[in-house]
Amino acid sequence: MLGRKGQLEGSVAGGMAGLYEEVLTEKGQVQNPSFLDYGFSQLPSKSGHPTSIEVETNDPEGPFGAKESGEGTPASPAPAIVNALYDAIGVRV
Repeated sequence: MLGRKGQLEGSVAGGMAGLYEEVLTEKGQVQNPSFLDYGFSQLPSKSGHPTSIEVETNDPEGPFGAKESGEGTPASPAPAIVNALYDAIGVRV
């Protein structure tokens, strides 16, 4: 169970990462040597972290009734961010 929960919450955090990412450049060259240096440590703490809710289903097309777990969740942060901006400034981006 922990694996699915981590996959779901991790993929949501990945969808939000653009808000916290910092790509350093100098004369057109990226100065961040690896993905570990992009500023992801600034993602919300556990207290502000999204909560996943598992819904048990059975997919007759999947192996042993299984279906995807975290592939769809990165699509959810973008609309939430856009709506939060609209709520804050009253303009659709």
